[in-house]
Amino acid sequence: MAAQERVEAARVARTDAHVLVELDESHLREVEIALARAAHELDEERKRSAPRRKHHARVATLRHGLREDSRRRRRDFRLVAVLFEPHSLAPCGRNGREDSGNGSSYAARMDRPELFDTHCHLDLGELGLQSDAAWERARAAGVVQAVVPAIDAASARRIVALVEPRPGLFAAVGIHPNETAAAASGDFVAIESAARARKVVAIGETGLDCYRDRSSLDVQRESLLRHAELALARDLPLVLHVRQAFAPAAETLRPFAERGGRAVMHCFDGGPADLHPFLEWGFYVSFSGIVTYAKRDDLRRAAREVPLERLLVETDAPFLAPVPVRGRMNEPVFVLHTARKLAEVRGITLEELAAATTSNARSLFRLAEAAA
Repeated sequence: MAAQERVEAARVARTDAHVLVELDESHLREVEIALARAAHELDEERKRSAPRRKHHARVATLRHGLREDSRRRRRDFRLVAVLFEPHSLAPCGRNGREDSGNGSSYAARMDRPELFDTHCHLDLGELGLQSDAAWERARAAGVVQAVVPAIDAASARRIVALVEPRPGLFAAVGIHPNETAAAASGDFVAIESAARARKVVAIGETGLDCYRDRSSLDVQRESLLRHAELALARDLPLVLHVRQAFAPAAETLRPFAERGGRAVMHCFDGGPADLHPFLEWGFYVSFSGIVTYAKRDDLRRAAREVPLERLLVETDAPFLAPVPVRGRMNEPVFVLHTARKLAEVRGITLEELAAATTSNARSLFRLAEAAA
């Protein structure tokens, strides 16, 4: 440590030597020599203490690993034990992973409301690395079904493979509006092909986004129209991403709606006025964790205006974690927080909210007719 202090003192002195004109060249040379000598002593001191430092580093690494493992275990327990109070925690057992795709018997054994996460990107980022564990946590907590949407052709292929063997998971395939400029000429053909997969229940996410400047509005509109035609041809609903683009989206989607097209306004982020004409067209409106944020009174007013039979709930995981877990990686199990806030906003019980939104989701995606 003494050598370190000498190095620092010599460095300061050298700086002063360059700056102060009173110091002559001989003084500056003495400073340089002192600095070199102190640096050499510091290197020697570090070599002598290296074995001891390595030992301490190994111990510290081991302790850190044990602490992280303990934190993960406590977190996984809290996700199912604390999030869902006051519901009991009956053990799931093996059959929890072997029930039918609608998940009803699973939630019944767990004695808690059934929830449907209508939009979660289980394939993206850190969540994608732990998708199986995250989905198991969600199912253990009463999230019986979820839709995993694609954002481009590559993710569409990935998601179709992800949901196929997993009970309760379904796919939506499409090209996100922010990805339209980067899409290759053959990417939509891949979307059309993926749309024929057994567990694809929607087309999207697609839509218009005027918040980000990654694709021109004309390119986004052309993509949205192609998705709308595919949805009509396959008799599937659209999953719509509309951000600061409600007016052009309404103009673009009017012919689709007049032809009987079905859709959900995913992660709705507007005020009451932005709900129209989408509600008149019979579109569903899905709310994410944004509705729990303190400054979003306008969004909560919109949530009160949506008819209960058109209301849906989602996480948009791994993004937009709701209060009280805002700032963490979002995952499907956190849909309960958003559901609770929606129930509070609408003045109904969580059980009523869960029953309505889950029934609505199954109606929209026609899961009563879909294979598990």
